[in-house]
Amino acid sequence: MLPVHDLHAEFPESATLIRLLNQHNQYFASLFDEFDQVNRRVREAERLGLGRGDLGALLARRGALKEQLRDMLSGEPA
Repeated sequence: MLPVHDLHAEFPESATLIRLLNQHNQYFASLFDEFDQVNRRVREAERLGLGRGDLGALLARRGALKEQLRDMLSGEPA
């Protein structure tokens, strides 16, 4: 089974804040949506058994988005 990387699984302690920011902060909501889309593409590529070279850009983008979202959840400037 593939590991779960959705934002709620990554930051379970921030579930309420994720919901509030997603509803009231346009920038957070757009990052959240992009993270979800990239994450789905990564999971599909992993399911199909594509090599890490094929996944490199997607994994890097998912990591960058996760870092931005984490900073917003912790109150750090983006």
